[in-house]
Amino acid sequence: MKRRIISTVYFLFVVFLLSAQNIKIDYYSVGYNDAISKNKFDSKYSIETLSDSIKMFSDKEAKLQFIQNVEVYNLGYTIGIAEKLGIDFDDYTNYIYEYISEYLAQLIENNLYTNNIHFEDYWNDNYETHDIQFRDVENSILKIGVYEPASGDNGTDGKQETLGVQYANTVTPTVEIAGKTYKVQLEIVDNESSNDKAVTAASELINKGVSIVLGSYGSGVSIAASDSFKDANVPVVGITCTNPQGTVLANFAVDNFKSKRAYCLAKLGDDYSVALCNYFIKAFKKLGGEVVFETFPDGTSDFSAYIANAKSNHADVFFSPVSLEAAALIIEQANTQGMTMPILAGDTWDSNVVLAAAKGTNVKIFVTTFFVEGSKDKIVTDFVDGFRNYINTNATAKTNNGGDDEIAAVSAMGFDAYYTALAALKLAGSTKPDDVMAALPKTTLTGISGAIAFDSTGDVKRDGAYVKQVNTVNGKWKYISFQKTKSEKLK
Repeated sequence: MKRRIISTVYFLFVVFLLSAQNIKIDYYSVGYNDAISKNKFDSKYSIETLSDSIKMFSDKEAKLQFIQNVEVYNLGYTIGIAEKLGIDFDDYTNYIYEYISEYLAQLIENNLYTNNIHFEDYWNDNYETHDIQFRDVENSILKIGVYEPASGDNGTDGKQETLGVQYANTVTPTVEIAGKTYKVQLEIVDNESSNDKAVTAASELINKGVSIVLGSYGSGVSIAASDSFKDANVPVVGITCTNPQGTVLANFAVDNFKSKRAYCLAKLGDDYSVALCNYFIKAFKKLGGEVVFETFPDGTSDFSAYIANAKSNHADVFFSPVSLEAAALIIEQANTQGMTMPILAGDTWDSNVVLAAAKGTNVKIFVTTFFVEGSKDKIVTDFVDGFRNYINTNATAKTNNGGDDEIAAVSAMGFDAYYTALAALKLAGSTKPDDVMAALPKTTLTGISGAIAFDSTGDVKRDGAYVKQVNTVNGKWKYISFQKTKSEKLK
């Protein structure tokens, strides 16, 4: 990366010759435009080229002028790269200047280079016209916040949910709002799966001036940050929310297994798993069933006692919509204890982590999800093909996806959430958060997860969810059915 940043010198040598003929060259704009227009930030030139070019000048004044032109070009180039990659301008520029200073000082004899060209001096004293140009560029940037866990208990799911948003941004990097085209810049923060860190992460997005926020995976961190976003009048679109998965799975248990007694296990203090269990319990009891409900404390790794309790209570189904970390342990220990009752979970378990844990076992696992591969609709097949290509050609993305190209439903939902945000922005005809907030309830679109519209409480209108099962032989998902939220009461 470092070698590439200064390696624009051959071009500068050419333009310097033009400058010597009294042709004014706007090095900043040339560098900036090069960065914006190039599809890749690669160059066939290297820092050795800079050294060779400098040696071609015998006159010290000409050499100094050339060096200054190099730095001005690189200023434009690095600002362009920072904008294109969504990197903080100040941090990135400081980093590049440290590098430029170090190497230029090594290459130039007699301490001719003293790093006197500074960002602020250049900006304020030499190129006032760029202030207008840069403000125009800055005003053409639309910021969408991504509030997700990249670490902690829900880090795995949070990364996969973020991947869907990031992929959508590569597919549609710009949006036209009220006749003006904006470049969409994602501002991504890690809430660390921690309610204690939620407000800080939310404040970071608010301070960056985002128009709308997407996320978060994990109800606890979403609730913890809700007042911060509310007080700042910044709209938030939840990507994978609980409702109505608990109700769907209660109906599924009754319709498919004739279940009359369910065992529910949630993590103590975890809003997501507790809420989903409560939805399940309410629906299951309404259908005439009985429920045994337990919670486990943070840090639990031995679930054998809970599995034994489910068996001793003669439960028909085991419902546990917990984190992937706990899921893998439950699957392993349920298999060890020979548990035969079906395990049910929400979209938390819709992950390659669960597939890997269940492969080769005898457990029966069913999960709800709002996206299933296999549809022939072009919108879905385009997403599946495109997302897989994105994962397989991006090493970081593949790592964040767990090392393979299995498509998690949370990634598909992240993709839909990005386009929901764009639809709301276009409907609002504005990038102001207040205007976007007002437009959201009226926003509709057809996503890869189906039709998207909101009810009076802000929930997406859904009357059911897909159910799929782990094929423990090949470690793949098998589509079972679309389960409605209503069912007949038990006889």
